[in-house]
Amino acid sequence: MARPAIATGESDLLKTLGQYLATALDRENASRQLQIAKEQLSNHACLLEKRVEERTSQLQQSVAELETFSYTLAHDLKAPIRGMTGYCSILLEEFVNELSPKASLIVNKLARTSRLMETLVKDLLAFSKVSQQQVVLSQTEVDPIIEELLALRPAEVKHALTVIRPLHPVIGHKELLLQVFANLIDNAYKFVEAKSSPKITIRSEVVPVVAPNTRSGPLLFNSSEAKSPQGPAKPAEEGTKHIRFWVIDQGIGIPRDVHQKIFGIFERGVSSPFYEGTGMGLAIVARAMQRMGGTCGVESEPGKGSRFWIVLPAA
Repeated sequence: MARPAIATGESDLLKTLGQYLATALDRENASRQLQIAKEQLSNHACLLEKRVEERTSQLQQSVAELETFSYTLAHDLKAPIRGMTGYCSILLEEFVNELSPKASLIVNKLARTSRLMETLVKDLLAFSKVSQQQVVLSQTEVDPIIEELLALRPAEVKHALTVIRPLHPVIGHKELLLQVFANLIDNAYKFVEAKSSPKITIRSEVVPVVAPNTRSGPLLFNSSEAKSPQGPAKPAEEGTKHIRFWVIDQGIGIPRDVHQKIFGIFERGVSSPFYEGTGMGLAIVARAMQRMGGTCGVESEPGKGSRFWIVLPAA
């Protein structure tokens, strides 16, 4: 019995249905492969995130151990260095007539070296304290901090300083802010031309959040270490009101190419032996601002003074 012939129209329809079916199967297969790829990518991302967290935890632990070691070492060095300084003083005061000129010169050099070491140990301990102490952020009035700071400084520093009040309150930490302003004021008072009178101005202003500039702009330090009454400090949102404090001097100034470098440990903007220092003051400022989730930076040119600034959220 002969099979019925398929009409041309029916043949075309069957071909079209076949093409649709093949396309649907291809899409289903592609969708299945895409889902598998998504699951693999998700698993890989989770694994990578876990590894990053583990490495970050290990790094934080290593940093904490190094900070503890540096603090312990600096603390243990205090007594012998102080003893060396004391013996040098005894030699220069009680046995000065028995020392030859050459011996006196050596003892004086030794005394200067021991005093420098004593200052360095003191700065290392201050840096370690800033790094390790618990930081709880709260509304902080800055005017009383400046008054407390000036009460501990000589009259010459008080006369050199002009404070444009009122200074805006911020969300910060009193002890860390005290350390920050102390270091900035001491630097401004110290780095002036010979026989020039230091002139320092402190003022504050309201600004939007400071954005990072990776080229030659201000330094940006963000940190999630500090804790506010509402929980860990979070990155500032665009448009959030912040307070910028300026510590302005008329000193020797700082070359542009070292503006960011001077906030590192043992880094100095001035290499002249006329200005003593360990290169730790601004590193302490940067670390303290990091602990408070703030920012800091400098605008300066040689011979035109310096304008150091710090920024914290407005209270």
